[in-house]
Amino acid sequence: AVDFSKENFMSALLRKGLDISHPSLILWESVSMYLEESAVRKTLNTISKECAPGTILAMDYIDDLTNIQKLENQYGVQRTKEYVSRKGEPFRFGIKCEESHQFFASYGFQMKQQLDALELETRYLTCVQDRHK
Repeated sequence: AVDFSKENFMSALLRKGLDISHPSLILWESVSMYLEESAVRKTLNTISKECAPGTILAMDYIDDLTNIQKLENQYGVQRTKEYVSRKGEPFRFGIKCEESHQFFASYGFQMKQQLDALELETRYLTCVQDRHK
């Protein structure tokens, strides 16, 4: 575990054997929304500058914190909001979907695919939901 606001996550990955001379897949799930914007930007900049060309970043993020109320009925949103509230870990960072391509491009990343919660639910959770009916 790394505290992105206080620690150098790249040092932790290097200690665990990451070889930045070769392209890597970096899976950054369920982290960015809990960080301050400065920590997210610092992380993206570090990945962009220190990892080999061809490195792939796969991550999730919240679409603009002001839009979170519109997502109330989507899979997992209400349960997630209740959980983070109990844990005292509020959502701190979000990106407006219409600005996401430009945001990531500013760090040298090319967005290949962007799926919202409903698309993820339809694509990956349909059979799970059918079993619970």
